Amino acid sequence: MIERPILAKDFSAIDINGKTFQLSDFKGNKILLSFYRNGSCVFANLRMHELIQEHGKWLATGLKMIAVFESSAADIHPYVKKHPFPITILPDPAAKLYDLYDVENSPQKINNIIEKNIAAERLELATREGFIRSYQANSNLMRMPADFLIDENFIIQKWHYSNFLIDQLSIQEIFAFAKNGILS
Repeated sequence: MIERPILAKDFSAIDINGKTFQLSDFKGNKILLSFYRNGSCVFANLRMHELIQEHGKWLATGLKMIAVFESSAADIHPYVKKHPFPITILPDPAAKLYDLYDVENSPQKINNIIEKNIAAERLELATREGFIRSYQANSNLMRMPADFLIDENFIIQKWHYSNFLIDQLSIQEIFAFAKNGILS
């Protein structure tokens, strides 16, 4: 796990539209790099929906948003068709980017979430927004989300490894970073 501000780890990938992506091409901009579970994950789709709802704010700040899913492009497409995604989406079914950024698998954390019913309220909200639970073949159900805020100098200023599926950086914190570089 990343434990102090360090230079972001550069990588290249192919986005869901078949275009080549290079993280360092965004150097000079503030970046939100988020790792989600898989394309069918209701929590990931709800989070993306919430970020998109605030897209006007992000546009004004110049924040670049990159979302990585541990799914193939074909497995992501049915879920992103619901909304236009002004976010770069990267399929990573082999989890190479997850490994690069030390994003964890945790059966223990997943079991704790299930046993304590931690995500019930969030699941209800996702359902109301039209995101239905479904199983995606070959999904890694033990993956935990993670967020990274990267500054204009390509330094990771904040990282957040989730303790449970709905534990991510707040939209307010991301926006404060995007607008002013302020971290709480």
